[in-house]
Amino acid sequence: NYRVESLRTIVVHDFPQNWPDLIPTLLQTIQNGANDPAQGLRVHNALLALRKVCKRYEYKSKEQRGPLNEIVAQSFPLLLPLAQRLSIPDEHSLEAAMMLKQILKIFWSSTQFYLPGGDGKDPSPALAHPESMQPWLDILQRALVKPLPEASTGRPPLNQPTNVEERNAWPWWKVKKWAVQIMSRLFSRYGIPSYAEDDAKEFAKYFSQHVATQFLGPVCETLNLRPSGQFCTDRVVHLCLNYVDLAVELSSTYKLLKPHLDFLLYQVCFPTMCLTQDDIDIFENDPHEFV
Repeated sequence: NYRVESLRTIVVHDFPQNWPDLIPTLLQTIQNGANDPAQGLRVHNALLALRKVCKRYEYKSKEQRGPLNEIVAQSFPLLLPLAQRLSIPDEHSLEAAMMLKQILKIFWSSTQFYLPGGDGKDPSPALAHPESMQPWLDILQRALVKPLPEASTGRPPLNQPTNVEERNAWPWWKVKKWAVQIMSRLFSRYGIPSYAEDDAKEFAKYFSQHVATQFLGPVCETLNLRPSGQFCTDRVVHLCLNYVDLAVELSSTYKLLKPHLDFLLYQVCFPTMCLTQDDIDIFENDPHEFV
């Protein structure tokens, strides 16, 4: 999308010095249309633009994340209730999935390296008060456990594609992908308290005691989709396996995994490693592409 890329370029050069009203304008658009389904596309586009702004600071050091911390402080109180509404079990529209996906991408850009709010001297409020993150964690869980039935069942969300490539791009599968990607990143940074940075010890303790086990059930349920004859994208399976790989290292999650190791090894891991007929066809007809 040329408009999105144009915005990204302008943001890199002009934000925030020469475009100070960008964030207020985007947030006003989101607020005005948050409860109006007719403005779903407009809200989605504002969220897409907000993600581009956040992404600019995604890889910055703690000391350089001041503008991102300000954006989070202004936007998260607005985005949280919107994400909570979009992730309720009875919300099935594609517009909802598209908006929720963008909110999760904003959350990812704002949190994947540092939880927002810290300035390099004082810790992030989320690190100091871990329970403040729980509403976001609940959204991730609801997103991952949402059933996505085949189109032939007639149950919502309706019209799931049957082509694998189209399924991979379907917004509701993208929502699951971002949810479990965030889960895995949080686990890798905060799941093992002894590995966490000093200012993150308290959050890591909270995560290991309360959150890691909370996510494990939905992750394993998702890994059970294929063995039970249902569809799951390769990317979601991959990210769920990443989570399980991390969970093996933490005693509280390993205790929950241990009774199900046969299932994980023989019904999930082994079939995933086996060549499919499509793999064999590509190997025989286009070995360069297979490699």
